[in-house]
Amino acid sequence: MIERTKDETSRREDGTVCHDFPLILPRSSFRRWLKVTVGRSVLHARPQLVNRFEAGELPRGRFLERAALAALADQYRKAGTIDRLAIQHAQFWSRQDLGELFYDRTTERLQRQLFSGRHRPALDTMEHELAAGGFHTLVEIGCGTGDVLAHLQKRLPGLKRCIGLDLNSVQIARNRRRFAARAQLEFLAEDVSDWIQRNAQPGIAYFSYGGVFEYFTQEKFQDLLASIADGPPVLLALVEPIGMDHDMDSSTDSVPFGREMSHSHAYPILLEAAGFEIAWRQESADQRSRWMMLVAQKRASLVAACSSLLSPGLLSLLV
Repeated sequence: MIERTKDETSRREDGTVCHDFPLILPRSSFRRWLKVTVGRSVLHARPQLVNRFEAGELPRGRFLERAALAALADQYRKAGTIDRLAIQHAQFWSRQDLGELFYDRTTERLQRQLFSGRHRPALDTMEHELAAGGFHTLVEIGCGTGDVLAHLQKRLPGLKRCIGLDLNSVQIARNRRRFAARAQLEFLAEDVSDWIQRNAQPGIAYFSYGGVFEYFTQEKFQDLLASIADGPPVLLALVEPIGMDHDMDSSTDSVPFGREMSHSHAYPILLEAAGFEIAWRQESADQRSRWMMLVAQKRASLVAACSSLLSPGLLSLLV
């Protein structure tokens, strides 16, 4: 879920981008009602679609199966079981044609919002924390075109590695060609949860921007935080959309929001529950969107920090 200019919004509405999101709903209440009503009839006639959609198969055609998916999403949202369709998002972001549909249109948004706009404070805060030392690797989760990672690598030459992870193998291949001359930049087509399970270690900083974690279920997001926090010191910075009326200070549950049926997570509460300290937090909102900007760290304990300097015998006296 990202912000766009009026021209970009119209391009989405005429079907070049917006129409292709798997769980998208029309803005008009009448059109939404019509789509869900038709979809219920399709599901009644073709019940096998439920298993297909839950298995992650994207709808075929431009209306009937999309209406059926909308009806199923509406049903699951009301029942509190929308996570049963979470794989739809993962399948969409893996599409080979997504570069033309989505990634190629993000450059202007990055310049307008992140590099010089209202999300800039998050970037500045993260840069300040990383420049202070203690981190050797930066991992961008959902790196898209790689522009953010390239920007940060240039501003933080002290980092040994800058790794961009994305589900879309086609876009990752494009990034590798585009940044081939910059050896410090690495791009991998992987699920971040799988990568962290194999590679997590102290001294890694993680960053996501513009709508990445909103496609994680609460369970998957909490599992990810646990994996990241398992090897402090670590840092996590994010700029993510959240629900307009989602209470970030008392509600512990993630809730579906927006036309895409993505997830609004209670980021401060969930990070603190995973053992992170919130170093900086700020929201950015207007009439149409609300964003959480946050930088958090989990620091190594005194015993862990000294373990590499002390002999096993001396270390045992401290434990």
